[in-house]
Amino acid sequence: VDHFKRKFPSIKNVICSGDMEGTIPLSSLMHPTMSGEDVKNIGIKKNGKPIEGKDILHILLSGGTTGTPKLIARTHRDYIYCSRRCANVCKVDESEVYLCAIPFSHNFALSSYGIIGTLESGGHVVMCEIPDPDEILSYVEDYKVTGLALVPALLAMCLDILDWDDEYDISSLRLVV
Repeated sequence: VDHFKRKFPSIKNVICSGDMEGTIPLSSLMHPTMSGEDVKNIGIKKNGKPIEGKDILHILLSGGTTGTPKLIARTHRDYIYCSRRCANVCKVDESEVYLCAIPFSHNFALSSYGIIGTLESGGHVVMCEIPDPDEILSYVEDYKVTGLALVPALLAMCLDILDWDDEYDISSLRLVV
């Protein structure tokens, strides 16, 4: 692990499912309300039958970054866990105003600090119509956005604008993922 971190200095933490020195154990990332069987029954019914955590919630289309695009079945348990865990780590509560400036049909916007965890925590979600850096910065100012998730290229463009244009009030922003 130390060799890996030295070779790739931008990597600060390594998460491991086993017990390996210098790593963060995966078990320590479990949401405090989850245990053992995770979410067995999430309380929603379909045709009178309870929907279970292992049931498919929806199917995402991968971007094909590792080969041919694939269909990815995502379960209720998957989204409950990811959304709650990310919201917990990011300290999301009812005061959160999340700006969705990336495609909301992707997992990153939905549950990796995103829409579902924000709404479940009682916060608000603002949907950015056009993911343009000027519009993103305007939305942060106008809606007093507290957090947003951006891909690196879009974040770099926003930072470039802020380098030469100090008119945007982004003081409400507490978190950028």
